[in-house]
Amino acid sequence: MLYGVAPWLLAQLVVMPMMGAGLFSGSALVAGGSLMGHLIYGAVVGVAYGRDEARDAVGRHAHA
Repeated sequence: MLYGVAPWLLAQLVVMPMMGAGLFSGSALVAGGSLMGHLIYGAVVGVAYGRDEARDAVGRHAHA
């Protein structure tokens, strides 16, 4: 979840105001949609990293 929430929060508090959209994209609906997209992205990245770590752990155990 951290992989999704951290970039979303950074975008909403820093990037969007710099682009002129205001804090949290100017509306709860837009910010909520953005959060959903970032959470999906974070889930995909988390699963991908989790698989790599599990594969590395199995590889280390087999070669020990």
